[in-house]
Amino acid sequence: MRFILIIIIVCFLTSCEFFTKKKVDDEQKLDSISFTSVDKAPSFKVCDSIFEKTAKNDCFRNTMYLEITKSLGGNEIKVKKDIDEIIQVVITIGSDKTISLKSIEASQNVYVEIPNIQEIIKKSILDLPNVFPARKRGIPVTSEYTLPIRIQLKN
Repeated sequence: MRFILIIIIVCFLTSCEFFTKKKVDDEQKLDSISFTSVDKAPSFKVCDSIFEKTAKNDCFRNTMYLEITKSLGGNEIKVKKDIDEIIQVVITIGSDKTISLKSIEASQNVYVEIPNIQEIIKKSILDLPNVFPARKRGIPVTSEYTLPIRIQLKN
């Protein structure tokens, strides 16, 4: 009987930590945020009235393509050889609502035919309308997007 009583007392004394609630401070929560995915993607003002996540993402992507295409179409570019290629443009959207060009992945042919391609695309990105940054747990975060842009120019 004593043995059972001792076991019960030991169980009561050691089980107290199972009932205590651990308190996690806000700073520790921020460290655990996964920045590979966001709760709310970046958005333009024209997309604010859309509430469904996929439709809002499509609106953002389409607005981005339309605005960049419109801006690129305003440039007069002369080439010696025909170009029909897809380049990859990596854009950084900062938590402070800034948009910047991170990199361009293009073939050597594109750089030879259009030596100022980086400046042209950078200007197109700066001409984009105001953007609202992506959010993770309600906090604005910096995100990157890779945009494939088709360059189709004839001599």
